[in-house]
Amino acid sequence: MIKSNKKYDNLITFGCSFTIGHNLGDEGSWGFALAKKLNCNHINKGGGGSNTNIFTNVINYCENNDITNSCIGIQWSEVTRREYWDQKNNRYNTLGIGTFGSEHRILEKETSFYDSLSFIKNNQSFFGDMWFNLAENTLRTIIAMISAKSYLKNKNIDFIMFEGINSIKNINKSFYPENFETDIKHYIPLQGNDFTLLSDEIRMSILNDNTFYSELGDWMNAMYKHPNFDPKINDGHPHQEIVNWWVDNLYQHIKNVENRL
Repeated sequence: MIKSNKKYDNLITFGCSFTIGHNLGDEGSWGFALAKKLNCNHINKGGGGSNTNIFTNVINYCENNDITNSCIGIQWSEVTRREYWDQKNNRYNTLGIGTFGSEHRILEKETSFYDSLSFIKNNQSFFGDMWFNLAENTLRTIIAMISAKSYLKNKNIDFIMFEGINSIKNINKSFYPENFETDIKHYIPLQGNDFTLLSDEIRMSILNDNTFYSELGDWMNAMYKHPNFDPKINDGHPHQEIVNWWVDNLYQHIKNVENRL
């Protein structure tokens, strides 16, 4: 757990566009604001990607850099996001249930991965069943959360985590086409696939851990309830007032945990 009274050299943050500081730059990011409260330097490793990718980035960074006297902040993203291998461009691309939504207009742009996305969209009846099952998507995120917590604790690295877009506590099914919806509270374990990690007990134990800030739920749904949030200001992403408000609550959680221990 990050400590408010400990002198760190760096706060290293991982997450999606909510972490990188969409249209705000690093100095407008939640990591920069939290680092300022901790009186340390900020290293922003945010970007796109799935929660599996975010966890992988944490391990890659920690294994390949000197993190002595550094702490870690992780913002988890939307559970349907995943990577697929694009042989033509020799790289991984990321997509999620919202990739093909009209608001993204991604297929109206000539991108390096236009061909692969077009193929996936044109065969969505096949890829949808395989990639966008709600139970399987949520399970991958839970595994990433548990793995990150275990890895960082084993390495004696102080850290804090929170959910940025949607929550494993109560998945917002409006993200899902009807045929991909799965009731995660009444899942059916299949042969060779144990979905018991989806149980209420395990999901709540993750969210209620001291190292997990969850008092307001996930950031996206919390900010939409904030009276001063305007989705037009920053493409539906947190604008500066919302960033500061969230970090104030995040930092207060850190101090509250210290007072309880």
